[in-house]
Amino acid sequence: MNRHVAQGGAGLAFVVYPEALLQMPVPQLWSILFFLMLFILGLGSQFAGIEAINTAIVDQWPHLRKRYWMVTAGTCFTCFILGLPMCFSGGVYLFTLLDWNTASWAILIIGIAEVTSVSWSYGINRAMRDLAAMDMKLNIVLRYYWKFTWTFSVPLTSLAVLIFVFTAWTPPQYEDYVFPMFADAIGWLVGISTLIFLPVGMCWALWKGYRGKELFTPTSKWKPQQKGLETLNSITENVKRNGTDNPAYIS
Repeated sequence: MNRHVAQGGAGLAFVVYPEALLQMPVPQLWSILFFLMLFILGLGSQFAGIEAINTAIVDQWPHLRKRYWMVTAGTCFTCFILGLPMCFSGGVYLFTLLDWNTASWAILIIGIAEVTSVSWSYGINRAMRDLAAMDMKLNIVLRYYWKFTWTFSVPLTSLAVLIFVFTAWTPPQYEDYVFPMFADAIGWLVGISTLIFLPVGMCWALWKGYRGKELFTPTSKWKPQQKGLETLNSITENVKRNGTDNPAYIS
């Protein structure tokens, strides 16, 4: 039990906490509440992941928006099938192997790529104008806070954590079992597979003929879905800069 407390992970939630609940008065009630909380927490945490996958799918194939429930059903069914191997007797080892790689350095690299692509490539000022066009009212303190956070704080902090993860890296293990070299290699391949779209996307852009500044410039298709939002955003920006609100000046 002390080993699970020191290592954390799945053993902390499914071994240590249930054991501690047995020492409390009315342990049946506390156990029901605890595992009900885990179920609700797991269910709620799936919404963000499923919606992220669905959004990418319908953005790539807009005609699927009319069948959004089918996209959601397909995504959930696929994730269910992929998660079945973790329910078998050796599932905890597979879970540890995947969690060791995908939930550590891989997600940090993805986070750094996402925040730098918005703040540095797309432009933090352009992103803030897009938020204003979506009726997100941010006062001057929040605007500067988010600018500093997305531009400097998050990338540098994530990079520091990433360096620490690699310098303190140890082979994956579960309790006293240390995974063999081939299993560690499989874990690295799984982690790399989550990043493969970054170089693939770059190669695709180069193959399409984008060069230099074009690689960091939004295409003509990147615009508000509602036509009036773009004009309204331009009017608001023109008022701030020139003190005029006549659309004829900015058309």
